[in-house]
Amino acid sequence: NGAIWNARTGELVVELAPYQWELFALKFSPDGRKLAGGSLGNTIHLWKVETGEQILETQGHNSSVQDLAFSKNSRFLASASNDHSLRFWRVSNGKEEGVFWGHQHSVLSVAISPDGTRLISGGVDSVGYLWDFPNLDKF
Repeated sequence: NGAIWNARTGELVVELAPYQWELFALKFSPDGRKLAGGSLGNTIHLWKVETGEQILETQGHNSSVQDLAFSKNSRFLASASNDHSLRFWRVSNGKEEGVFWGHQHSVLSVAISPDGTRLISGGVDSVGYLWDFPNLDKF
């Protein structure tokens, strides 16, 4: 099982609710209230930081999740996967809101621009893609 530790004191802050697969990506939401993890089992997990309670598990990728990025308002999450795709999800319910295809190999990194209008990705194919991103304010 996972846990959040205080690096300065070595004290356990909170244990995360159990999950099955190794985690490749861990990201705090900008508001600091949630922790997202992408796994070898093609799943995305979301925990409450304060309690360690898992509040969401969702799957859409056909291979492991390599990276994650939250939108500035913490309401959306983008994921990069070995299945050559990027996906974005509504954090409140885990609904997949869109898929981006273009990479010829595994996608290893993803980021959302500060203004929330673009998504950038990089992968094993040595190509970086800049995607127009839906206006997240409308969701």
